[in-house]
Amino acid sequence: MRTQDNLEEHVSSFYAELKRIKQLLDIVEGGNRPVFFLLDEILKGTNSKDRHLGSASLVKQLSNENGFGLVSTHDLELGELSNAMDKVVNYSFNSQITGDEINFDYKLYAGICRSFNASKLMENMGIKITDA
Repeated sequence: MRTQDNLEEHVSSFYAELKRIKQLLDIVEGGNRPVFFLLDEILKGTNSKDRHLGSASLVKQLSNENGFGLVSTHDLELGELSNAMDKVVNYSFNSQITGDEINFDYKLYAGICRSFNASKLMENMGIKITDA
């Protein structure tokens, strides 16, 4: 789902994304055939609390309808849905950091991601990473 701002029509990228999600929901809820969907980093145009609440709610709604698919996310809390919902299963890609080098094996693993590389990437770009 590619969405973008449209200032002439007074539409933010977040609102454009919501309109596309609404289209998906209408198809899933209105049809009698299963709908396969692919969602990538949904609701990125809002704060982390609203993003998590909305994403979790959407996953629950889609799994209760006639839809099935894949949702990619960096939201580790969203991965917790698999503990409460039989229809939700987590898979992830992982990496290994050796010195300043990040290596990917591009294998799919069961469960949420167990390795984190964003801090190393930021550090490699000059951001001094400190504990909050």
